[in-house]
Amino acid sequence: MHSHTHSHSNERVPPRTRRLLIAATAPLAVLTLIGFFLLRPTDVPDLSGAVQLPTNLIDGTVIRTFPSACPGLDEESLDCRQAQVRLTEGPNEGKIVSFEVSDYSSIRTIDAGDKIVLSYTPDAPEEFAYDFADMQRNTPMLVLAGIFAVAVIGFSG
Repeated sequence: MHSHTHSHSNERVPPRTRRLLIAATAPLAVLTLIGFFLLRPTDVPDLSGAVQLPTNLIDGTVIRTFPSACPGLDEESLDCRQAQVRLTEGPNEGKIVSFEVSDYSSIRTIDAGDKIVLSYTPDAPEEFAYDFADMQRNTPMLVLAGIFAVAVIGFSG
């Protein structure tokens, strides 16, 4: 049976080995610093005309979804839906908002009772201010973190 210990003796690294390690790593550190300064961006791009992505994410709970017309599209080709969501955080907590969800999208189908994350764009018109961003994943992520912690502790012993 194989065993190994973690006893730490006071063995010294030979001076020649220490010099070789320093000789190998010092130039890499110097080159990294030189590259950092030479390759950093110097021009700040003008982003005034760029599309701004939403930075505000707000949790909500789906109250209901229902069929609706697809604006600007042939109604028979797509089945669009509206989702009504009660905001559960943020400055408009408790407010009910609506947004369009098309059935052809790649997002998971959302149903009444689902806890979701909405993107919020305050400068957009009211009917376009909120949109689906993701499902709330707090509980699944905590469960995964717990499983990982148990696995790490279990395999370390």
